[in-house]
Amino acid sequence: MKRLQKLLIVLAALVFILSFSIFCTIDLDPDTIAGLLSAMNGETEEDPAPPTQEVPLREEPIQEEMIVDEPAQIPETVPVQTFEPTIRPKPSWEDVSLENKHRDELIQILGYPANLVRMAAVDPANNRELWVYHPYEQDPTGLYIYLKGDVFYYSKLDEFMGFYCYDMLDPDFWELY
Repeated sequence: MKRLQKLLIVLAALVFILSFSIFCTIDLDPDTIAGLLSAMNGETEEDPAPPTQEVPLREEPIQEEMIVDEPAQIPETVPVQTFEPTIRPKPSWEDVSLENKHRDELIQILGYPANLVRMAAVDPANNRELWVYHPYEQDPTGLYIYLKGDVFYYSKLDEFMGFYCYDMLDPDFWELY
């Protein structure tokens, strides 16, 4: 049994070494191979301590132009926009046309979406967003709002079970060209 076990260990080591020689360009010297085989057999060698090297420290004099007496200029604070994500669109969403509305207008009409996927691009015309609201209680129906270039593209009502396959909902929408 032990003989079979050692044979399997040697065979595994050979497969390991061959796989590296085929798929990688590494140089294994005989000492490294022997170390791998002995490690696989449960034999361990203590690693010698790495060599130490002392690095001399140099002290540099402080230059006068490096010292700054003036306090740093602190820029004025900029107000931060805060968003309250909403699961349900605002109550009047069914009475308003969303055609040709900009992203900011849609947020005012519907509220900031709690569920969204955004694909931002350098050119804002290539931005893509998908917002999903849950307009009805106790119903998995989602109100999908598609934005292309930060402008309303189209919407639909469909079952929403999560974003795990959002690109399958409309693959042409996510393509840039």
